[in-house]
Amino acid sequence: MRRSTRSFISKAFVVVALGVLAGCASTPVTCPSPDYSPVIASLTAADLALLDSVPRNNMARGERAASLLGSAACDSTSSTAIKSSNQFNYECVIAGMMPARIVIGAHYDKVWQGQGVIDNWTGIVVLQMLAHWFAAHPPVHTMVFVAFGEEEPGMIGSRDYVRQRGVDNVAAMVNIDTLGIGPLTIDSRSDEALACRAREAAAASGVETRSNALRESVSDWEPFDRRGVPILNFHSLDARSLRLLHSSRDRRSNLIDARLEEAARGILNAVIYLDRSAENIVER
Repeated sequence: MRRSTRSFISKAFVVVALGVLAGCASTPVTCPSPDYSPVIASLTAADLALLDSVPRNNMARGERAASLLGSAACDSTSSTAIKSSNQFNYECVIAGMMPARIVIGAHYDKVWQGQGVIDNWTGIVVLQMLAHWFAAHPPVHTMVFVAFGEEEPGMIGSRDYVRQRGVDNVAAMVNIDTLGIGPLTIDSRSDEALACRAREAAAASGVETRSNALRESVSDWEPFDRRGVPILNFHSLDARSLRLLHSSRDRRSNLIDARLEEAARGILNAVIYLDRSAENIVER
């Protein structure tokens, strides 16, 4: 999670021919109930064990993140050097029935303070869990899982990713950053249509969510948002727990396993529901 020293100024813009979910587009939003049985699945003991031996330097963290994504039997994998950096973006693509893409991202890099377990190895653990699930359950959309580098200096990796790959045919971007220290939170700066679907899908799986907008923080959703891609940002922060970031308190002992497992289940069901809402997504 990138901590910002300035406030974000909310931008109003009209989204034309993007991945808008028709059932959620009105104001106020009325969220439809999910029309599928929720998946009651979450992190395994092996997933949680990944939090006990987190690499301490960013090169090793990137290599480990790439290995975890690569173990998901992706249709294709790639690593792309980040401009003016020794870090890489690592990508796992699982082909769907539609060419429209849902990009799901989490950053692996850390600041020098703390172990970087919460910010953001939790995101990497959930990201690889999602990749494994969709590899075993073929999606409707083409799912693109990305472990971003260089988030902490200012979303350098995700900005470079957007610059290199573009955003054509990206229906949505889902960002996962800093889980397990509070309830699953949907950033209120998220696209309203995506957020309402995510809330309903998470609730159907027994996970209640909260909403806030911490103006002091930004993350890898920002470069996609700037290009007009609907974004959905998951975290677990509030104004109090934000102080844990970038400090020696970012360590395994401060992670609440039950909260992380709950978040993983809620995010999984939210992404499944977004993927299956194909008839309501307008391909770019």
